[in-house]
Amino acid sequence: MKPRFGDVLGDAILQNWNNFLFPLVVTNSEHLMMISQGLTVFQGQLTGTAYNLLMGGSLIAVVPVLIVAMFAQRKVVEGLTLGAIR
Repeated sequence: MKPRFGDVLGDAILQNWNNFLFPLVVTNSEHLMMISQGLTVFQGQLTGTAYNLLMGGSLIAVVPVLIVAMFAQRKVVEGLTLGAIR
């Protein structure tokens, strides 16, 4: 994979991972929501906030992004610095 393509692909994936507004407009079914929307609904449904469950869900939402960022870090840096080298 070329560095620029990897950079654009990585940015697109990371920007859309926690997309909140568009899925909220498109769907109103709870089983089709993105994870960030599900966490917001989960927090609003409880009378007292169960922080342990909320943080567990947040961890599940963040781990895939961290894994992709770790593996794609070299390609992202190559793609960003490719135009700077003469």
